[in-house]
Amino acid sequence: METFTKTFRNIRNEHKYLEVKRTNDRHYLWRQRMTWDNGVSNPVGTPRSGFRRQSKATIAEVLDDYVEIGGGHD
Repeated sequence: METFTKTFRNIRNEHKYLEVKRTNDRHYLWRQRMTWDNGVSNPVGTPRSGFRRQSKATIAEVLDDYVEIGGGHD
């Protein structure tokens, strides 16, 4: 299995993004950020802006409110 990262944008808030990463050991990681047109990007939920581990089921539930905008293999 290869590692990949996909980026999603929230349907209701065009400034909210979610990045989902699957690692070689089949763990799923995510991080949220807010990005505005003037180039400012702020992490949501963690001061380190790192990826956090999450279950595949939880990510699938959250992604109901998001649309994929890019990503692929790292």
